[in-house]
Amino acid sequence: MISVYAEKKLQSSFGGVPYAIAAAIFLVIGVSAFVSFLASALGAGPSGYDLDDGIVALVAFVVPGAYFAYRWRAERAKRNLFKSYVFAIDDVETPLIDLAALVGRSLNETDRDLRELIGEGWYPGAYVDRGNYMFVRSLETEAKAFGGQGPLPPASVTTAGGSPRHPSVRKTYKPLDPEIADIVLQCPQCGELNYRTPNLEACEFCGADLRGLQDGR
Repeated sequence: MISVYAEKKLQSSFGGVPYAIAAAIFLVIGVSAFVSFLASALGAGPSGYDLDDGIVALVAFVVPGAYFAYRWRAERAKRNLFKSYVFAIDDVETPLIDLAALVGRSLNETDRDLRELIGEGWYPGAYVDRGNYMFVRSLETEAKAFGGQGPLPPASVTTAGGSPRHPSVRKTYKPLDPEIADIVLQCPQCGELNYRTPNLEACEFCGADLRGLQDGR
């Protein structure tokens, strides 16, 4: 189940919007002032703007505006990356190779991303088990952080026979990173990852025949 706490944190994150607003303000003022200086220097605009005005426009407005624009792009990219992890981490324990394949990152990048997620408080009480290559959540700590509500299960759906079932959401896997391509085999039917073993013949999740795919790296 997806962490409700992390999902709420994702919804409340601004994704760098304050930086975008600051960048727009500084760049508009700075560029306008610098253009006025150039026009005055070329004799095509109002006089009264000298070299000092142009330098002030660049240093005080254009440069900070460019910095804020850079931070906005970086924060937006970071939020999108964290969003991928939030919807990929749907169990208490998730193998790092699964997350790497889902998000499209290497194992080292995935390990670094998860530690950053934990450090910024997206998954209270969670940790990366490097010995078993697992990301481990603490549902109890998440529940306390969320105010006692904790991660909520997906809404049940009643079938024609009256028995409740949970809707399944198929994961879309990105191409395997070369770093783990020799370790796991992706099932062509369900998309899940299976560890490559000498006796691997069928998918451990859906039972699809995997014979003949072992050498297709």
